[in-house]
Amino acid sequence: MLMNSNYRMMISPIETTSGMEYEASFPDVPGAVGGGRTPEEAVKDAYATLEAHLQYMKEDGEEIPQPSLMEEEYSGKLQLRISKSLHKRAKQVANWEGVSMNALINEALTTRVTQLEDKKIEEALKQEKR
Repeated sequence: MLMNSNYRMMISPIETTSGMEYEASFPDVPGAVGGGRTPEEAVKDAYATLEAHLQYMKEDGEEIPQPSLMEEEYSGKLQLRISKSLHKRAKQVANWEGVSMNALINEALTTRVTQLEDKKIEEALKQEKR
């Protein structure tokens, strides 16, 4: 088995005639794409496709692409549009907690992003074991 868990994966929902489906792809390895009715199915399919694609490239003598590093620079500033009602609710919660809106949003976003990253890592580890 080739080491393929270092490649950045992107998962996108796709509206189809039969409902919502998902596509998982590896930007560093064009052509390695998977799909499924759930994100988990798309991830599983994408890893199978990636494995086969990298094996084919190796057998064909092609250079295996290296996983890219984060290339974009980030300022740490984010402009966000939310509904008036959510804005009001968030302000109330920030006041109750005695923190700024910025601190509240930062904490909420950090928590959710960490949950999603942990889930993605768990799924990738399960896939690697198969």
